[in-house]
Amino acid sequence: MGEQPVTRVTYVLDAPVWGGAEAVVAALVDELRESVRATVVAVRPVPQRLEAVFAGRCELVVVDPVAGKVDARAVLRLVAAVRNTRPDLVHVNLNSPTNNRYGLLAGLFSGAPSVATLHLPGALDSSVQRSVLALLYGAQDAVIAVSQEVRTLLIDTLRVDERRTRVVDNGVRRSRPAVPRSSVPSPRVIGTLGRLVPQKGIDVLLTAFRQLRAEGLDVRLRVGGTGPDEAALRAAAAGLPVDFDGDVGDVESWLDGLDVFCLASRSEGLPLALMEAMAAGLPCLATDVGQVRTALSDGVLLVPAQDPDGLAAALRAVCADAGLRHDLAGRGHELVTTRYSTESMARATAALYRAVILRPRRRLHRGRRRSRPNAPGSDG
Repeated sequence: MGEQPVTRVTYVLDAPVWGGAEAVVAALVDELRESVRATVVAVRPVPQRLEAVFAGRCELVVVDPVAGKVDARAVLRLVAAVRNTRPDLVHVNLNSPTNNRYGLLAGLFSGAPSVATLHLPGALDSSVQRSVLALLYGAQDAVIAVSQEVRTLLIDTLRVDERRTRVVDNGVRRSRPAVPRSSVPSPRVIGTLGRLVPQKGIDVLLTAFRQLRAEGLDVRLRVGGTGPDEAALRAAAAGLPVDFDGDVGDVESWLDGLDVFCLASRSEGLPLALMEAMAAGLPCLATDVGQVRTALSDGVLLVPAQDPDGLAAALRAVCADAGLRHDLAGRGHELVTTRYSTESMARATAALYRAVILRPRRRLHRGRRRSRPNAPGSDG
């Protein structure tokens, strides 16, 4: 038997901190390693964890960020960096509709088919911005949404042809069994994980946590992640037993140190951090945003977004009731481990890669002339 054909896929990332988009790309690189030769193009500053995760797994190309609309040289450098990887396909990942928009442009002028994944919904500031983004998204060969809410935004607001959109659920992988949780509060440890930005609602969680402490509850809070709001959040946590753990490299081990996981986000798609906590066997609370209700509500306790009183009440109930914690942990673990895996995410993504590569080329792809590339030999 001959060797399995390999497709060259270039992933484009531009977040200054590690988040869900980066974790999804890391999972795809691992799951598709037999059929995809991956290159990651990232912009400075590159998160330390990103460098560590991709070292030895794939080529990492780093370029300067695009400072703005008038920074034409940086745009051209990004386009050249992507083209120089000689991709068979470019996969651009966006945390929000406007994030990494220059990556969309680089994908379009890469000389190869271009796929984009939008991980979060988000507000668009003006009609001009919506029109420009509609052109960029609409010119992609396919756009992946991680939730139906994101797909609706793509179709209704950015006018992407619905035939070129597809929902692919995020997937999680747990390499070891969930750790049993103690029934003895000593104290009860609540945790949250994500980029330290307003979207994650950590300020709301701190307000709720302060209420619990004022009531005399023996609880601690651990916050994993980095981001531009770190200084403000540390100030808001002054005098409270809150640990800011920074960038979490070993997520599984970090989750094993918690009793309860809380996601207080103002908006989400299909939140990977929440799914990882559910896979770890943690009782989980989450705000009713994005696809949390439709995809995960059977395994989490839902609370309204931006409601610190409601969040405090839910946390109080979960911390006090061992039976509730056991029930949430069991249902959450069963739901995520049976329905949402990195293998199924990779299979769906690889199938889309094949369909896009074999589809007749679109007019905006004016790169070098090249023979038809090999499609991935398996779904991963």
